[in-house]
Amino acid sequence: CRMAGSVGMLREGVEAALIVASLRAYVVRSQQLRGVRWVWSGTVAAVGVSLVAGVVIFRTIGSLEGRTEQIAEGAVALAAVGLLTWMIFWMGSRAHLLKSHLEDEAGSLLASGGMLGLAAVAFVAVLREGLESALFMISVAVGADAQGAQFVGGLLGLIVAFGLGWVGRR
Repeated sequence: CRMAGSVGMLREGVEAALIVASLRAYVVRSQQLRGVRWVWSGTVAAVGVSLVAGVVIFRTIGSLEGRTEQIAEGAVALAAVGLLTWMIFWMGSRAHLLKSHLEDEAGSLLASGGMLGLAAVAFVAVLREGLESALFMISVAVGADAQGAQFVGGLLGLIVAFGLGWVGRR
């Protein structure tokens, strides 16, 4: 399970990094450099909300006992598997449209001066990945067999994803 946490968080982190990189690159190409700050603001806010949501869900499920804990853990695991499976199929059918959709949305917002809207696009895109990450990590790291190694693996996956995003930006 240690490896599952690393790979899952790496995948989610890379997806978020690609979305942010696409938005940022479009804003820079459009020579609307003030928009870059708004993309980063939405990104940072989404990461913060994702962390808080993950902690709240983890503490809530971790405080349960007995049969209730088992049911909650099973429900989270099923939700994580369902969400990840759906996203794989959705990305397979829509991946080629995602970049143009983000650029079209960002272009409309830049043309209207809607910098807060640009932050919202980054926020929603990164929040989706962050909540998927939280569900995934909780599904592998909660329960009787849970160890801190899953969190370390997840953290390493995120660090590698951040590094790949930074290298891609360069």
